[in-house]
Amino acid sequence: MLKCLKLRIVLLSFGLLMLNCLQYIKSVEFDSERELNRKLDKVKSEYQLNYSLSNTGIIFNLNEIERNVDLVKKEKTFKIYRKAQTDQPQTCVGSFQGSYWQCMLGVPGMTFGIGFIVTIPIMLYDWITYPFYVAFSDSKIEVVEESIPSSTKKEIVSPKAKLRFVNSGDKFDKTYSFKDGKVEIPYSAIDANLLWRSNDETVSKNYHYYYSVTDLSGKEILPKEVFNGPKFRDDKNFLAIATKAFDKAKQVEYTKCSRRFSLDNIRDGYKYFEDSGLFLRENELVVQVIINRACYNYRGTDSFDDCVDDFKSCVSSVRYIDNKNNKYNRE
Repeated sequence: MLKCLKLRIVLLSFGLLMLNCLQYIKSVEFDSERELNRKLDKVKSEYQLNYSLSNTGIIFNLNEIERNVDLVKKEKTFKIYRKAQTDQPQTCVGSFQGSYWQCMLGVPGMTFGIGFIVTIPIMLYDWITYPFYVAFSDSKIEVVEESIPSSTKKEIVSPKAKLRFVNSGDKFDKTYSFKDGKVEIPYSAIDANLLWRSNDETVSKNYHYYYSVTDLSGKEILPKEVFNGPKFRDDKNFLAIATKAFDKAKQVEYTKCSRRFSLDNIRDGYKYFEDSGLFLRENELVVQVIINRACYNYRGTDSFDDCVDDFKSCVSSVRYIDNKNNKYNRE
């Protein structure tokens, strides 16, 4: 900008106002397109999977649509034009950088207006010649090929695919073949209690159920998704089945706990422990006595913490079964 201003002063003195300090940028804008030719490129399958619950299990339905994908050759036209760039920083005086308007108006203002003797003629020239600079435009044409789905499609009645259903925490991993686009997984084959709590934030993700769809060769065509158990919380049949499975799991745990620990000690424990394993600080001493009594044989070993965690889990299970068995007697 400094060189430009010096040169402009010389030119002004000779009446040859030929150069301008207004910068321009070249802009490219899409204008129009026309199709040159079209041909079939490939046939692509689109899949959609949904699931629901029946009285006996989960039903997965798979829909497959074959859609033609055309290879389309197009001619695209772009407009090329210039426009003023007044915001782009440029060097005005010395090392000072500013926009066009800062250089033309701001810097002269700092010289008590003396600089306007130079900048006003420059601005007059810049904006008088502006229409001529932007009037010249150009265009360019590009030929491109694009893959575009066509409206031609066909529904596949019996998709050749498999459903994979997984729960890593429960060590469940089975694959089912779709028959007429349908797979039914019976409640008896899975843990209905874990299914009920699948996708529940309070449950470890390892114990969520996940499903995915593969072709017959095992290539994944629909990525892994989590089964959304809370979505079906209003299903009374599902609630009854999940509750029954939960009670059964608690009863199994109760039996195991009775072999590992003294039930009397566990029952002492559930007076102080919450189901989460937490306890009030004021009960810390009595809790420590109960834990030491339960895991006395493992004190000072690496297994002590595991024993304590197991004992806390047993407190929850035994409390649940005891509460279930504690029937009210009217007599």
